[in-house]
Amino acid sequence: MQSFTNTYIERIDREESCWTSSHCSSTLVRGPSANNMNNKHMAILCVLLISAPLIQGFAIFGGQRCSCNKLSTQLNVMAVAKLEVFPRSSSCENTEYIVTLKNSGAKRCVSPGIREVKILLSGRNRFLKHIPVIRHS
Repeated sequence: MQSFTNTYIERIDREESCWTSSHCSSTLVRGPSANNMNNKHMAILCVLLISAPLIQGFAIFGGQRCSCNKLSTQLNVMAVAKLEVFPRSSSCENTEYIVTLKNSGAKRCVSPGIREVKILLSGRNRFLKHIPVIRHS
């Protein structure tokens, strides 16, 4: 019994020293379970590496998060304090035009097709140059 215990302790000591150094990796006997674990880890790693670029491109569907639900088709240009233009983004697929009114400070969404908005965006009218057009990016 004494010789079995000494042999077992020597084997454990040798295995522990082999884990810390690379020179005796061939002395350890690895069973089939260790090889299977390495194969499983490699398979999982390969799947993750292959699927990472695909997952990055998917948009998380949460509905449209646009600021403008209802568009105004009329605009009094003399009551406009500023016009803000928000381009398309990942959360909203529409370009949004939001006007801030002078007196109330209220914000109103306007249709980009109305004549007043086109004039403000072009900047050609010298009487309306005092109204800032802010283009967000």
